[in-house]
Amino acid sequence: MINLDLIPSPRSDKWKNIFAAFTVGIFLVLIGSSILHNITPPDPFFGVDSAPYNPKTIPIATFIFMIFRAVILAPLVEEGFWRYFVISLIRYRSDYNHLRLPFVIGGSLLFGYWHGGETNILVQGLFGFCLYWVYIKNGFSYWSSVLVHAAYNALLIGGVISFPNF
Repeated sequence: MINLDLIPSPRSDKWKNIFAAFTVGIFLVLIGSSILHNITPPDPFFGVDSAPYNPKTIPIATFIFMIFRAVILAPLVEEGFWRYFVISLIRYRSDYNHLRLPFVIGGSLLFGYWHGGETNILVQGLFGFCLYWVYIKNGFSYWSSVLVHAAYNALLIGGVISFPNF
């Protein structure tokens, strides 16, 4: 059996785990964005002419709602489903240790696919795996995965605004 050391750690390691997952997530975004940018055709919504994320071309209220949705609402809802609910299905079963890895891998792949189809499985799927790791490693802490997810989304929005032609 493959052991990925997903046993919950003591609370003293909580911030170290969150920082490690966030750092890996940022690395995945940079690498994955570079790869996907070179192998996929431009998308009118996320491509070079991405007016929906340009604060100069949309009303400020719409822009603020977009940030609220991505940085606060999405992490709260998505972590509730993709981490809390999925792991809760198996957490108290006697065969949890055998089911954990298939559920984490399956949930990560579905998380990536849900965020944009097969082209996002690589980047978002791997980040979903990092979020599962944070959630489990921190003693099934919903808030630790929400925090990493929110910071990740905030960084993505900041990058899209700062570098709209990347």
